[in-house]
Parts: sequence; C-alpha cells; structure tokens
Amino acid sequence: MFARDDDVFWYVRYLILALGIPGNILSAIVWLRRRVTSKNSSAVYLAALAICDLVYLPLDLIINSYNCFVGSWFWLCVTIH
Repeated sequence: MFARDDDVFWYVRYLILALGIPGNILSAIVWLRRRVTSKNSSAVYLAALAICDLVYLPLDLIINSYNCFVGSWFWLCVTIH
C-alpha cells in the first residue's frame, strides 16, 4: 500500500530531473542574452551555474543508477583513479 523508501527516493529524483533540466536550460538562455550580460556582470556566473547543474543532473542519475543496480564497488573505483 505504501511506497518503500527506495521508491520514494527514485520518484523524487525523477521529479527533480523533470523540473531541473528544462529550468536550467531556460535559465541559461535567459542569463546568456547579450542585453542581460552587458548590464549585469553576475549573469555570466549564473549562466555557468545553470550549465554546470545541467551537466550534473543526468550524470548523478547515471552514477546512482549504476551504484544501485551493480553495487557499491563503483565508488571504490572512482576514488582510487
């Protein structure tokens, strides 16, 4: 009847992806417009932050999915190399 904690974790993760990816794309487009960057020096920083978050979200999903289904040995391999 109730969802397990693992199921809730994945539902929240997919919700974050569904809202985060389009939001970061829109944010980067808005902050990288020439009118905005010429008047606001921190616009470049905010655009870079949106792009970094846009790269991080799918990579985090891939790494956590791999870690969940294969095992925790992946983190050992990442920390050694």
